[in-house]
Amino acid sequence: MSAAVRIVMFLVLAAAAHAPRRAAACTSGVLKDEQTGGIAVFRTMDFPRLPFTEVAYVPAGLKVPLVPVDGFSGTSDLGSSYTSKHSYACVTVVREVVSAAYRTVFMLSDLPSDSWAPVCVDGINTAGLGLALQWNRNNTLVPGYSGTGPSVDQVDLANYILANYATVAELKAAVGSGKLRSTWNTLMNAGAYIVLGFPHIPSHYHVNDATGASLVLQWNPDGAFVALDNPLGVLANHPNLEKQYEHYEWWTSLVSHPPYSAQPTVSGGVFTPPLGSYNQSDRFTRIAMLRKRAMAATWPDDLGGLDPLTPGVVPKGAPETNGALMASMGLLNAIWMPRGIDASSAAHNGESDWTIWATIRDHKLKDLYYRVANSPTWHVVHVGAVKWGSLKAIRYAPFKVNGKWALDATKGARKKAAWPDTAPPEGTYPLDKDGPGA
Repeated sequence: MSAAVRIVMFLVLAAAAHAPRRAAACTSGVLKDEQTGGIAVFRTMDFPRLPFTEVAYVPAGLKVPLVPVDGFSGTSDLGSSYTSKHSYACVTVVREVVSAAYRTVFMLSDLPSDSWAPVCVDGINTAGLGLALQWNRNNTLVPGYSGTGPSVDQVDLANYILANYATVAELKAAVGSGKLRSTWNTLMNAGAYIVLGFPHIPSHYHVNDATGASLVLQWNPDGAFVALDNPLGVLANHPNLEKQYEHYEWWTSLVSHPPYSAQPTVSGGVFTPPLGSYNQSDRFTRIAMLRKRAMAATWPDDLGGLDPLTPGVVPKGAPETNGALMASMGLLNAIWMPRGIDASSAAHNGESDWTIWATIRDHKLKDLYYRVANSPTWHVVHVGAVKWGSLKAIRYAPFKVNGKWALDATKGARKKAAWPDTAPPEGTYPLDKDGPGA
């Protein structure tokens, strides 16, 4: 392989893996509100710095090129392109670099940049299926294409799933029957080793749908591509899912009844209480336990006698799925990594992972919320309300930071008195229906 091709390979892999690389602390989970049927999936993206990040809009009916699965032009039984069945919005990074590198390597000079599929790391389609791509160092083997059967390159997998599947059950059946496989074009091994230390992108995928189902796609140590049911509804990073479940069962057996035998751990000289670490297995078990309790504590559905500030009471103008969304925001606090903390919970002077953005996907209303680390304001993409029929190509919108960091309530103190010393009758406001300062 020439030096020029090696450089291009470096660009390809650096771009394609830019989000999952070093993002060793991504965590995701699904939460269902039984009263409203709301399904919310939350995830963090952790990285040493914020890359250029966009939301990609990919319409149904679009002919999308596939990355060759073998060499410069080899295709699987799926061909060199596919037509997307479902419209979707997804979070993607450094699209221009990916586009330029692949056009150069695979001699696709006539391919318009806007037609090149994004490298999705999180997204949801109009059928209510969504996914999160997460780093996994235990993904030690993604095999090359065998020369027969259907397969998509690993770089294309997230996009292909969002474009073609509506439910977890449908996707699981496709993987189980061999109708969907994912391999790795070995032409890119050199660049992958340079960037990642692996001949592929070490990752796995958490897939959810509008029923609240949870599925994990991973490559086993022998390279087999499998779809695993995930009843705990959460995913962190390495090790593989089966080992994460072993850690969960072990910890819950220690703390579920007396005598409580769980011991703190020490990592890098840092004393960490049980499940207080930011390492992968602790995050998995911590969020699984918190999610279980959050789903058991149902939101109140009767406004009678309840203060409007009560958690779960849907404020005016809020979505009907408010309960699931607010619970997800609360759970995110248990896995949000402040800057300067790494996955072992130790503080370092050098670069370390920290949460750079988070998403919440509303799988009932087909909404994609995102928030960046330097602002508490959430932005929302109403995926179900996009005028998809007017889109004839992939469109992109950069992540935004809202300049309004908080709503100003100062004027309330000037207009009216604060609350009286005596507490108001339960469920009422003493000054007016909107409270003081309205």
